[in-house]
Amino acid sequence: MAQADPLPRNLAVGLATNLIQSDYNNLLLTGEINKSLVGFDDSFSEEIKEIIYNGGIEYRYGSFIAFRGGYIYDQEGEVKTPTLGFGLSYRKFKFDFAYIPSNDDVPLANTMRLSLSAIF
Repeated sequence: MAQADPLPRNLAVGLATNLIQSDYNNLLLTGEINKSLVGFDDSFSEEIKEIIYNGGIEYRYGSFIAFRGGYIYDQEGEVKTPTLGFGLSYRKFKFDFAYIPSNDDVPLANTMRLSLSAIF
């Protein structure tokens, strides 16, 4: 019996490097590619177009505040937009905010994500 909707399978490969690392200043550069492995039956050039590219940079001052910027490039899903964010840390608490600004009619346009963490 054929399965109508196969389970999603993705392959993601990412790299990160600290460009600056000192007591008070840290600059992190990241990159990732993500490819769905479901329906792997197109031509090679079509499979390459289905790869989603993500890149980002984070500047952190001490252990208190972080500023983040990134970019999502998804040719097939027609998502090509920057991302912004920041984080605050105080003792055992951490607050993160992320925003995907976009004037385009894309699924993630004007999405805000908030998180609050407590580490005990």
